[in-house]
Amino acid sequence: MKSNPGHSMHRKSFCPLMCSLLCFVGPMAVAALGQAKQEVVTIPDTPAASAIAVSDLNGDGRADIALVEASAQKSPTLVPVFRLHLLFQKDGKFSMPADRVIPIGVTAPSANAAASLVIGDFDGDGRNDLAVSIRGTRTLSVFLGSERFEKEHPSKYANDSGAGGLAVGHVNKSGRADFLTGAAWRQWQGNGRFGEAYFAGVGRNDNWRSTLADMDRDGTDDVVFTTYWSGKLDVPANNRIRIYFGPFLKMQILQPADAAQVVTLNSPFTASDQPLLGQVMVGDLNDDDQRDLVVPAPDQTLVYLQNSPTGFSDNADPTVILKDVAPLLVTDLNSDRLCDVVFLAADQASIVWWLQQRDNPLTSDRVKACPRVAIPRKIVAAASGDVDGDGRHEIIATLTGGGLAIVTPPLP
Repeated sequence: MKSNPGHSMHRKSFCPLMCSLLCFVGPMAVAALGQAKQEVVTIPDTPAASAIAVSDLNGDGRADIALVEASAQKSPTLVPVFRLHLLFQKDGKFSMPADRVIPIGVTAPSANAAASLVIGDFDGDGRNDLAVSIRGTRTLSVFLGSERFEKEHPSKYANDSGAGGLAVGHVNKSGRADFLTGAAWRQWQGNGRFGEAYFAGVGRNDNWRSTLADMDRDGTDDVVFTTYWSGKLDVPANNRIRIYFGPFLKMQILQPADAAQVVTLNSPFTASDQPLLGQVMVGDLNDDDQRDLVVPAPDQTLVYLQNSPTGFSDNADPTVILKDVAPLLVTDLNSDRLCDVVFLAADQASIVWWLQQRDNPLTSDRVKACPRVAIPRKIVAAASGDVDGDGRHEIIATLTGGGLAIVTPPLP
């Protein structure tokens, strides 16, 4: 397997660990910037960005940065312009202006529309590619590394819910890259073509944000949804977790009966009339070879541990609720092949790390005792990657108003 210095998507061909890495509502290191290791270093002059991903983008084996900027127009009659900014690592440093600035050919009513960004080899040519979705636009855009990211391959799909978020993986063994934006499934078929399909909900089309992960370890990704329905509900059913177990072979309107199994999990927010759960993150949190779920919720984190070997029980409640922290990333920070979790404190003034150890279960008391690092401003999006090659991941976060904070986790 080709080494990947940064993580920004979950696909079995890229990440051998049982961790799924996702952008925060929306994955670098300090020595790489020509400075001694510090807890936090800022790059102040990058544009305000709503999405970030980290990986090798120019084939030199070093981690690079991709950002999605939404530039508001001065005239109220003009729509915002979305751009990709690519920062290549040179001599262990990053600097502005960006090495590449690539316009994205979609429009949205507001520059505040959240973007999602992933990096991965979508066409199997050994080069990393980029995919971008903008919340509310029902679009997906792919940029291929073989084309130097110069050509946009767009897909606009009416069945895309516009819920935000982007997940990439393989829901069958065709070898083609599968993209999930909400309940919309697109499959890259080459030559600028996408197959299109849709996952219908149970009783109503309430599948909202989506994640791809091989929950049952059968070699193909399953689909994990949060649920939301804007209409009136006789029984509280919003903000639940719903897992569709695959594989999924046909591009069509997929009903729950097309899944091998559907499991639904409860949350404390089922009675709300607002979509309160963020995009689900996945990782083995207790070293039992089962993938568990980490779910962002208002000022807290919901954790669902998958019971070994029986899996999740239908209508199960969260195993653990962690107050006053929201998850940023689930990843292996220290290369020990165990999934760790990076949290944002509820006051948004610090980052918290939980490093998985066999005697360190994920509990509220443990998280309260975890190391914290103060950050200069509120975080918009975050990613992780080993930029300086020391085997440890650093966290890179885009900040409100622009700039990046590069945070080095403290050694245990």
